[in-house]
Amino acid sequence: GSAAGALNLAWYYESGKDQDQAIAFNYYKKSAELNSAEGMFALGRFYDDGLGTDVNRQEAIKWYLRAADMGYKRAAYRLAYAYDVTFSSDNAAENILLAIRQGDGQIADELKSFSPFTRTALKRSLSRRGLYDGPMDDEIDQPLKSALKNYKNSYGG
Repeated sequence: GSAAGALNLAWYYESGKDQDQAIAFNYYKKSAELNSAEGMFALGRFYDDGLGTDVNRQEAIKWYLRAADMGYKRAAYRLAYAYDVTFSSDNAAENILLAIRQGDGQIADELKSFSPFTRTALKRSLSRRGLYDGPMDDEIDQPLKSALKNYKNSYGG
């Protein structure tokens, strides 16, 4: 079978007339195993959200990482959230920055949905890059907003 065919069937069973999340999960898995970055991302999403399978954050992270390695842009965004809920704040912070580098204009506006630990890790990461010199707390303050804007202008897509 082809990755594109498996993706089309997965989408049909996820969102089409005959919805069945378990069947969609199996087709996304097949497309991911056939090296489809989109399939890898979708499989990660299914593991992350417990669609058609049990929630498994480690599997979600594994598939998001593979999709990100293949250049799938939304993977960094979901990785940031997956790392955040698994209390891996430094990895979450780095993936917030990766999403910004890849042109994600939305994630910087959603910092309040991340844990205080991840927001503090983000400030540490920006500080190491010489872009942030404000307080090392979890507040979404003006120095953090300015640092993110400068980061986007320097590295953003």
